[in-house]
Amino acid sequence: MNVFNAPLRRASRSEFYRVAVFIGLSVFLVLAVFQPFGTYNFQHAWKYPLLAGYGVVIALSVMAAWEITYWRYRHQPRNIQWTLGREFGLIAFVFWFSASMTYVYQHIVLGGSITVAGYFFFMAIALITSIFPLAILLVVRYLNAKSNLEKIKWESQYPAQDESKTITLRGENKNETITVLKRELLFLRSADNYVEIFLLKNQTVQRLMLRIALSRLPAQLDADFLQTHRSHIVNLSHPLRLEGKLPNYQLVFENAPAGIVEPVPVSKTFLAAVRAALAKKPR
Repeated sequence: MNVFNAPLRRASRSEFYRVAVFIGLSVFLVLAVFQPFGTYNFQHAWKYPLLAGYGVVIALSVMAAWEITYWRYRHQPRNIQWTLGREFGLIAFVFWFSASMTYVYQHIVLGGSITVAGYFFFMAIALITSIFPLAILLVVRYLNAKSNLEKIKWESQYPAQDESKTITLRGENKNETITVLKRELLFLRSADNYVEIFLLKNQTVQRLMLRIALSRLPAQLDADFLQTHRSHIVNLSHPLRLEGKLPNYQLVFENAPAGIVEPVPVSKTFLAAVRAALAKKPR
């Protein structure tokens, strides 16, 4: 799958309508305040209402363009996804339709004949004036699609974690075992001849103790666990963020309640491995 086929969330009608009103209002304010393209020399008793008409036409035509594409998309097979390619097509259609309606409105207001040469000249001016916001919009949607694609690739390589999956840790004492849900296990910390096991249960942190050296635990853990410090092993299944700078790097649990879960230290020895592991996770 390439990025143009990556799935995107399609904007709802209400979201698109709000954007249409914002664009229309912005066009009117630009025309009224800066008065570009000869607007300053345009003299008319109804000058500002006529300028407001540009904004109204653009807002209504953007809404109409959304309705047209929505009607067409709704009649496609149910398994057709909204993708970056379709999003780019929608943006191009919205620009063309709204600019064309504006050209028609201009000639209704100012009079004169509609010509092919005049139409293409007007569209060129509209494209030049819109190129910056259009570029920002396209880049933002491209990055959204790229992020979704990376997430899909990640999930295909690493299937979703079973919520009921457990991990059993065996201590040095005979018959000493601790079984915990993997999704609740945050990290493990060395404490002399013991290991502290930190769990997140019901928005609170619980701590268990197991008599064993931390160095002997990796053999009992799966690939989602990574040592970050001589005294810490962290569960990479949780969303994590690397913060700080040498020698005080630390991993922060992004979804944990604020102030409840302490950050996990990252030493220089394990920094490269931590960065590599985080880079493989979807953003």
